[in-house]
Amino acid sequence: MTLKYLITGATGGLGQQVLNYFVENVASCEFAAASSNANNKKLFEERRIAFRHVNYDDLHSLQTGFREVENLLFISTSSATRSEQHARVIMAAKTSGVKHVWYTSLAFGGFTDDSKAPVQQDHLLTERLLKESGLTFTSIREGIYAECFTVFLDWYPDRTTVTLPADGEVAYAQRAELGEATARIMIRGGYENQIVLFTPEETITAKEIVDIINETTGRQVKLNVIPREKYLQLSGADNPRGKPKEHFQMIATMWDEISAGSLLTTDPLMREILGRKPTTPQDAVKKLLKENRDYVDTLRRHMQNVHGVNDMSDIKHACTHCRKQKSRCQGGPPCNKCLRRGIHCSLERRAEPHPAEPPDPPRMLQPPPAQPEADDSDQESHYIGIYFNVFHPRWPFVHQGSFGNHEAPLLVKSMLVLGLWMSKQRKAQSKAIDLHNVLGLAIRQQTDAWDASIADATSTCKWPISTYQAILLHIIFAGLYRGGGELDIDLKPSLAPADADLLERLVISCKKLGMFYYPNILEHYSNSILPGFSWVSIEDVKRFNLALFKVCRAFGILDKEEGIIMPGTTSGRLRACDLQFPPPKNSPLWNAVTKDEWESAATADMDRHSIYDPLPQEWISNSADIVELVVTGFPLD
Repeated sequence: MTLKYLITGATGGLGQQVLNYFVENVASCEFAAASSNANNKKLFEERRIAFRHVNYDDLHSLQTGFREVENLLFISTSSATRSEQHARVIMAAKTSGVKHVWYTSLAFGGFTDDSKAPVQQDHLLTERLLKESGLTFTSIREGIYAECFTVFLDWYPDRTTVTLPADGEVAYAQRAELGEATARIMIRGGYENQIVLFTPEETITAKEIVDIINETTGRQVKLNVIPREKYLQLSGADNPRGKPKEHFQMIATMWDEISAGSLLTTDPLMREILGRKPTTPQDAVKKLLKENRDYVDTLRRHMQNVHGVNDMSDIKHACTHCRKQKSRCQGGPPCNKCLRRGIHCSLERRAEPHPAEPPDPPRMLQPPPAQPEADDSDQESHYIGIYFNVFHPRWPFVHQGSFGNHEAPLLVKSMLVLGLWMSKQRKAQSKAIDLHNVLGLAIRQQTDAWDASIADATSTCKWPISTYQAILLHIIFAGLYRGGGELDIDLKPSLAPADADLLERLVISCKKLGMFYYPNILEHYSNSILPGFSWVSIEDVKRFNLALFKVCRAFGILDKEEGIIMPGTTSGRLRACDLQFPPPKNSPLWNAVTKDEWESAATADMDRHSIYDPLPQEWISNSADIVELVVTGFPLD
């Protein structure tokens, strides 16, 4: 039986308000509540509300929960793995046939997509995934709850001074009215594939809030706005509640955005949907203080009441270094960025009371913790075998003989995606799509770990070849999945905008690092005691470069004079004259299938695998015939 409305997050602050409106205004047979906690079933059934359990870490659970749902209210989660969970929700909605997804985002940045607020980044990513999914969706950017004004001010009733690093305008909205408006817009329908904004039409500053506190409660609180650096110093020193330094950095980051106007955008849509003027921020704050003179919404209480998070250890904090750099932190301890840079991570201090295993060696890019069911070691080996047997012969840019457990996890998972897909098993292919989406999130969230186009990288830097191989495999799968053929991408399908951007970034990064220039390749890989090992590393780079050229040729526009141009770009151009290295070579060393074969070939004929520097005339860039032969018949024998 078709269910017209499913409300996720039904035990949270916003979800409860939405559900209350449905209970009062919609027939009970038309809607159901969903929660990640199966124990809530009794709670809802006592109210005669249909219930569905959804586990955001389990694609099958989500698909079951979304079955025969027309309108899905997708309230964002608060887990440390929120982005991965959101990707699963979108995939489940797509495969379950949901007709319209109503997503609750945040109002940072108004209608723009350029907010730098850390809390907004997962929402922007989710909106991009919704756009690319082909689902009909509406993203509701909900105004900041008036109920959490004390969180933004970091104010407690016993304080006589509110100290902030900046001031600015915020269009605070009442949570109950946001819930009602969200329910009403779902019932009304429309707004397909749009981003809408729910706010009152007035804003309020921190100074105005302090004035209201004094007027309503008879206090004499003062507002003290000081420079950011001084705020962090004072807050860290004068901290009677023992809050970590990261708490004050979070407050400072929020006010950086607010002072830049990130929350001052208003829109009349909420008034139109409600059929009345929303409560102003001024009146909302007054109401809270009149009901409770000592009203306070601490971050802990806010996460419990609004987001249903009872264990504050689930909340992900950024480390000190990432906050100083204003870059995204994936958590730890230690975080990947500090681990990669070889510096101390502030997150390690929190973990000291809990003995832990030594961290893995640094890697250029890490996959997310959530993995599909196929990650069992035996199953994984099976599908990696399919990758090498079916996919590898046509795209041989990952050396099989030396492949082993030491490989970067991202590369292994990207190969696993193709192995799952090439198995032609329906369940395995479903897992391939799920893992592909999760890896895509990891790649895009950690661009500063591999994207040389936005980093101070040069040709002398260590090349993240395994990461680049993984990203290229990710792009190739995107082409296969979108209908470009089973093995060759020869139908020139269009890439989704996010994947096209990924391909362009990859090309620019390789060019900036000098990876298409043979002297640079030799400099990076000719220092091994055993020539065979260096030889394979050099072949890896050459074959990767050619595979990248072939992918660009398939997805781009081939211009005989200018080269391959990605649609709508010029900076991502890859030309034949860029391929300044000799063609790849086949030998028993490259064709080795097992580790024993590879080690034997590496030591058996060292002269054959000696490193030499051919004349530029032998480079691919100087022979159009070689270019065509390599691209159409890759690889050369």
